Amino acid sequence: MLLKALRRGEYEPVSERVETAAQMNRALETASWDIVIADYVLPQFNGLNALRLLRESGSDIPFIMVSGKLGEETAVEVMRAGAGDYILKDNLARLIPVIERELREAKIRGERRQAEAALRESEQIFRLLVDAVEDYAIFMLDAEGRVTSWNAGAQRIKGYSTEEVIGKHISMFYTREDIEHGLPDEALRLAGRDGRYKIEGWRLRKDGSCFWADMVITALFRPDGSIRGYMEVVRDITERKETDEERERLLGEIQRRYVELDATFNAIVDPTATFNTEGCVTRANPAMVLTLGRDPSGMNHAEIARILSMRRPDGTLLEETENPVYRALRGEAVVGERLTVTDVDGHVMILLISAAPLVEKNQYWGVVCIWHDISKRERLFEEVQRRSAELDATLASVADGLIIYSPAGEILLDNPAARRLLDGILIDQEFTSELPQWIARNARTPDGKPLAPEHEPAARAARGDTVIGEVLTFQRKDGTEIWVSVSAAPIRQRDDTIIGVVSTYTDITQLHDLQEQREVYIHTISHDLRAPLAVIHGHTELLRELQLEDQLKSSVEAIQRGITRMNVMI
Repeated sequence: MLLKALRRGEYEPVSERVETAAQMNRALETASWDIVIADYVLPQFNGLNALRLLRESGSDIPFIMVSGKLGEETAVEVMRAGAGDYILKDNLARLIPVIERELREAKIRGERRQAEAALRESEQIFRLLVDAVEDYAIFMLDAEGRVTSWNAGAQRIKGYSTEEVIGKHISMFYTREDIEHGLPDEALRLAGRDGRYKIEGWRLRKDGSCFWADMVITALFRPDGSIRGYMEVVRDITERKETDEERERLLGEIQRRYVELDATFNAIVDPTATFNTEGCVTRANPAMVLTLGRDPSGMNHAEIARILSMRRPDGTLLEETENPVYRALRGEAVVGERLTVTDVDGHVMILLISAAPLVEKNQYWGVVCIWHDISKRERLFEEVQRRSAELDATLASVADGLIIYSPAGEILLDNPAARRLLDGILIDQEFTSELPQWIARNARTPDGKPLAPEHEPAARAARGDTVIGEVLTFQRKDGTEIWVSVSAAPIRQRDDTIIGVVSTYTDITQLHDLQEQREVYIHTISHDLRAPLAVIHGHTELLRELQLEDQLKSSVEAIQRGITRMNVMI
């Protein structure tokens, strides 16, 4: 009856009739069935038993109960037991629609089961992957922000075990300042609003230490749009942050050094330029621009040499291969090459040119060249030589002895007259730096007293005194006495610092002898004149006692006045 009804519904059923539980189990194990139709009332194996067996087998095959008469309570019991529907035998017209419906629903259930199984498998694979990741902390949160899952990476990075964090709020990972500013809840709010929230910041580990974290919070939504929870992925990028900060610091340092180098390059007084490997100027400082009369950027070193008529010290033109830049481009370090050039104003300059290759990792990438103008120095040197020759000639022509000492008493310069004068009196002393001490030990004052060392004229001048015409006496090698007039004065810099002493020695022995002779002569003359004047003076006194006429008395007084003036003059 049922098979006929199915055929009328254009089905060609493959069926098997079972009347016992064993037969049904065997049928379920040996074939794949689309639907089970059972009679509610059977002698040995009724429809409810078949339904229970089918459900206990775990099969989801649709089950339709057929009965001649089924009460309402029985129908409810059948539906509760898991039947898809029930059909009365007097209403088999419902059979085909019910079978089609059950087959559709079974198909839907099958597809759902497959999707759920695939989802479970995907979740299992995802969970295995998440648990295997150690470089990232990956964990799930519920809608309130409490931890619901915890992977190995989270345990490694944050230090908490799964048991310690499950059910705890994510605020436990935030610093006190972030919590006070409401950052944990704000992060969840923004993730829920935008679907995803990304931020970097300090986060706490279990031991209280902080690490710089890169965090992404992704909201998980239900089909109705409500938030089911969140997934948070955290990466410890402390090392990267430190690297970035170090890189920024180094970049800042490089920038500062570049500014310093740029300022130093421009402040160099000597003309300076850098050249590339082709020998062309890449940069020139203001001094180089001023010397050339224009910015030489892009000019070749050979062109610059031609413009300035670069020559050797002997005046011949410099060959290109001898150019310091050319030589430095080939790895040679050129130091102080003396050359002459003529600048844009026609002035001849004497230069010491140095050039060195710029090398990085054994690769030449250019040359730096510096011109040091020694023209003024050369002219000054020539002037010093001329002045020195003039000074030597002047000192040699001075009749008095002249010695220049350092502040410590070392002889810096002397003339022939000084050597002639002192060589005659140096008995046990060489003409050395100890000469001032020897003079102090052997000199005598005009009255024959020894000279104290601190009173030696050169020593006094070293202390800042100026000594003029100090008379000292010495004993010559032949035993005779020599009289010397010594003058000494400090040599000062502009800041009044004493840098030396100049001392002169004049032989005044002959002058002293003449003075003594003059004294003897004067004494002799005064003695020879005083005797007759005394006689005359005595006679005038006698005449004054006589009673003389006024005219004679005036003559006597005139004679006495003349005698008085003569005595004063003598």
